[in-house]
Amino acid sequence: MSKPRYGIWIPVYGNCGVMNHPLEPRDASFSRAKDLIQLAERCGFTTTLIAEHIINPRNQQLDQMETWTAAAALAEATNSIEIIAAVKPASSDTGVWYVPPDPEQREAAMASREC
Repeated sequence: MSKPRYGIWIPVYGNCGVMNHPLEPRDASFSRAKDLIQLAERCGFTTTLIAEHIINPRNQQLDQMETWTAAAALAEATNSIEIIAAVKPASSDTGVWYVPPDPEQREAAMASREC
């Protein structure tokens, strides 16, 4: 039996939980995402999911981190976490873009998505 693997959800909307929780700031910045993925890596997490939305579904006036750019930048910020960029099927041929943890495979996967 294989060992369980755990992942985190990158807060592309700025927070992961209740909109007004005092300990959960609305911060959709790359800096926060990078800090979270690096903390997750140090804590032994193995994957992350980055959801794709063009606008923040909770409130269009709130910030929203763009998925494709975030996936590429976060791939550079971590050494071992697998990155899953989940996109709407209408905007991608498969709906999911997987970035493997191996540096050579990661480079090839990212290059395959370049225009």
